[in-house]
Amino acid sequence: MDYIKTINMQGRKFHLYQLPHNVYSCFDAYMHKRDILKSQAQELKSIVLITDKGLHVIHLPGDKLVNIGAVRKALNAQEVIVPINPNDPKKKSDIRRLDPEDKLSELKIKYGTVCPFLDKIWKLPQLISEDVFEMQTVSTNSGKHDQCIFFDPQYLKDNPNIVCIGELSKS
Repeated sequence: MDYIKTINMQGRKFHLYQLPHNVYSCFDAYMHKRDILKSQAQELKSIVLITDKGLHVIHLPGDKLVNIGAVRKALNAQEVIVPINPNDPKKKSDIRRLDPEDKLSELKIKYGTVCPFLDKIWKLPQLISEDVFEMQTVSTNSGKHDQCIFFDPQYLKDNPNIVCIGELSKS
């Protein structure tokens, strides 16, 4: 992994690194950084959720899953969809019903490239699993499959669009 340059996102400076290969999941990313990261938890997982309350972004440790029940409760939502595979026909029908204007597609986010500091992600309502803050450093993609950044997870609290910080993940 090679240092590329320093970039600015949301008023913060980040060191941008080149990964040796494209990565598409937290596990893949962790495998390329396991000499640096102590655990897969440090690979931040950020997911755009589709809910009956609109699009939201959730951030959680890379070794955890979204606790749908906790997210429903936090948002007072009836439905929450985690779009895991964009080619899954069942998910597409659910997504179209909850997202009739296709706002998820408008974001032009590819699977594995949701970076919390990109403008199009930053402006969405945010949910943060509180266990993210148990770590001093986390890593995530830069919006590209082959680049990453490392940062203090406290930076996530800079976002003015935080809806909830709580117990939102599960093993």
